[in-house]
Amino acid sequence: SFAFCSLSRTFANESIFMPFLMKKIISMVIAALTATAALAQIDDTSMPRSVDNRTFGQKVASGVKQTFKMIDQDVKPTGVHTQWDLYAGPKVGVNLTNITSMGGSPKVTFTGGGFIEVFLLPNLAVDMEITYSRQGTTGVDHTMTYERADGTTYEETSKGYEYSLDYINSDYLARWYPRQELPLSLYAGLHLARCVGARAKYNGSSSDIYGRIHRGDVSVPLGVGYEWGQWQGDLRYNHAIRKLPRSEQAKRIMGEARNQMLSLTVAYKILLW
Repeated sequence: SFAFCSLSRTFANESIFMPFLMKKIISMVIAALTATAALAQIDDTSMPRSVDNRTFGQKVASGVKQTFKMIDQDVKPTGVHTQWDLYAGPKVGVNLTNITSMGGSPKVTFTGGGFIEVFLLPNLAVDMEITYSRQGTTGVDHTMTYERADGTTYEETSKGYEYSLDYINSDYLARWYPRQELPLSLYAGLHLARCVGARAKYNGSSSDIYGRIHRGDVSVPLGVGYEWGQWQGDLRYNHAIRKLPRSEQAKRIMGEARNQMLSLTVAYKILLW
């Protein structure tokens, strides 16, 4: 029967992330958490007040509510912006993913992360995103050829393999707003992904295939976005340039396999300045 052997995981020395931009993302997350904690637990001893009998959970909930009030901005998006406007925020969504050349069926998975966007021109912005995504395929049939003791060969088909690959992604996008009165954008860019886990499942068992595929993945994303208020819906297609299999065994089994993904996400945009 077909199975992948577990191999020890080793990470390559190169990094796909830009340190400066990573620091920006981390700083914004820390600032948001700090603001939430401060609003939940603020204690001004210079002002007389009654005893606060709220529970810790109620205080945290109140702090979160106040934080959302702070980031709530009365905006009516259009296709033009002020030069050097800077936006940031979280994004979540779903993927329809597949692995080409394996004959499997697409699977629906989760994606989420954060982004920053800066406008170089009134209708042209550059985006940088850091996200997690699960990709893969299901319903894959593998036919293997075996040799008998007398030298003859025979084939066996194993049906119903499922592949699950976990990635940390960084996307660098150029986003163009073609019409002044319409908050619709078209974009393309570069998608770099780092595999952090990979498994093949069959008949109730799971095999680690992390060492059998390439850790890095590259694709050119193409997409369209539309904004309402502070929300932005985004539809994107990624077709990987790099083949997945790394080892000789994986090449025999997976062939010319590449990642393929269609993503639908929603982002919450906060104007920082």
